[in-house]
Amino acid sequence: MVQALNGIPNKDQTFDFCHMRFMFPSFDETQWRTYVVKEVSRVLKVGGYLEICEYKLCENSGPILQNLLDLRCEMMTNIGRNPNIASLLGEFMEDTNLFEEIIYEEKIIETGSWGGRIGEIARDDVVTRMHAIKPAVMSHINIKGLDITSGDYDEMMKKAIDEFNEYRTYFVTCRWYGKKIVNIPS
Repeated sequence: MVQALNGIPNKDQTFDFCHMRFMFPSFDETQWRTYVVKEVSRVLKVGGYLEICEYKLCENSGPILQNLLDLRCEMMTNIGRNPNIASLLGEFMEDTNLFEEIIYEEKIIETGSWGGRIGEIARDDVVTRMHAIKPAVMSHINIKGLDITSGDYDEMMKKAIDEFNEYRTYFVTCRWYGKKIVNIPS
């Protein structure tokens, strides 16, 4: 992530294909809009493709998971990150005037055992991410003065896992593809 902000250590037009995914917590909206997409496109060959994949937060969440996700969104917003950046990335690609044939695709990922093996993997991924950001969320909880302890957070996560099946929770991956323009307009 730092490489995108400090300059990717490759020459201009090095790659036929560049892929970025799940980087939304790494950059604020201004960084995405004014630098990150442009820097990645710098190392992309003319006629090459950029793919950016991000995700939207869970849908059909039960009340416990929704509470945790709301805290996560507040925490992300407080540190200058847009938790809904996935829907804006195509606009950022367009704003560079470096891409054509920009395509947007969404895929629903059923989360929990109700979604079969892929759903179980998705559930484990959500749980892993929520545990990984626990220190940041707990700091946010403390700042807000909420009466939620570290043990409470863990218990909420256990209960949220049951909600995946009860509420048929899913999340959406968002993929943006674009072809670097052969003749860049002046």
